[in-house]
Amino acid sequence: MNDMFVTIFLKALFPGINKGLIEFRAILEKDIFKLFVPQDLKKLEFVWPYNGTKNIYFGVATRNDKSSGKKENCNYLSAIFIDIDCGTDGHKKASWFKTKEDALAHLKRLNLEESIVVDSGHGLHVYWLLEKPLELTTENIQKAETLMKKIASVCGGDTAYDVSRLLRLPGTVNIKDGKSVECKILYQNYEQKYDFEDLIQKFQIHPGFLISLDLLKKNDHSVLFLKALYGIENFGMTDRSALDQKIICYLLKQGFSEENLISVFKYFPTSGKFLERYENDPTGQ
Repeated sequence: MNDMFVTIFLKALFPGINKGLIEFRAILEKDIFKLFVPQDLKKLEFVWPYNGTKNIYFGVATRNDKSSGKKENCNYLSAIFIDIDCGTDGHKKASWFKTKEDALAHLKRLNLEESIVVDSGHGLHVYWLLEKPLELTTENIQKAETLMKKIASVCGGDTAYDVSRLLRLPGTVNIKDGKSVECKILYQNYEQKYDFEDLIQKFQIHPGFLISLDLLKKNDHSVLFLKALYGIENFGMTDRSALDQKIICYLLKQGFSEENLISVFKYFPTSGKFLERYENDPTGQ
């Protein structure tokens, strides 16, 4: 990916409406280089010398000044985002998806009309661009982080959803665990932008977001059923109908409504049997 495509990506995220700074970090273990630059950047010469020798990240929210990348120094956010881990390489915790293709298929089923999808090397970064940068008041930080937490819980995203988050810069190399993998843009529609309040409403009424997945994060036993929803746990069962029935019985005990159950099987892989039938006959007849 050349310099021009990366610059276009950054300009979509940092339109220059506010006076905030973009924070970049080049990191390899404890060796960290930080750089804060204005949003009117023309070229990225300052990034490329580190590419291939360090992991290069940027702060999605702009910073007030060069003092830190902490939340209290963030002033505007131009996109809602989530980070989805895939597979086992480069991750400390288990992922919900065996492959990036599985995660992309899940996003496609949910049909969330994202603006940008980035292959981070060992996962996906998904962005929803905002029509105008969101000022990060205390209230707006709480609203943005609540929204990102909810999206992440349904999409199988990382639990780190704070506005100060650093994400990997497309066009650079992911060198975790001694393996070099390119970080690249898979999909972009820079014209797909949302009013912040409209985006909150969009997800509130989306059927897939009626699923109370937080009920399934209480203990190790319930996490097994959460894995079953993502199609990565079958309890040693080969009969797909029996597996689906086991999932249904457990979800009913956890207080899931009929509406929740329909959403679970429509938007999550589970055993795969329901989705096969649904794709062949969306009317359910």
